[in-house]
Amino acid sequence: MPFLPPTINLGTELKNENPTLYNQLNDSYSITARIVNGKPNKNVTNTTPPADSAQNASWEIGDIWVDQSTDSAYMMTSRQTNTAATWTLIT
Repeated sequence: MPFLPPTINLGTELKNENPTLYNQLNDSYSITARIVNGKPNKNVTNTTPPADSAQNASWEIGDIWVDQSTDSAYMMTSRQTNTAATWTLIT
């Protein structure tokens, strides 16, 4: 099972030169490490994931939704509310 350290040292030069980019990279890495180190849930179905549905309440960021009818896979990449989520096409 792969493992990533939960944080990474991006260096003080980047932090001083471009704090916004530093924070974005730091956040992105932390989320990626959490997903890799955790066990994402997977749903295999014949539909695309809903953008706003009560069904999204049982899913977390990093979970995978596979639509067999189109051979597509989606990952939940953000959540706006308990029911509204962004699913990003990954294959």
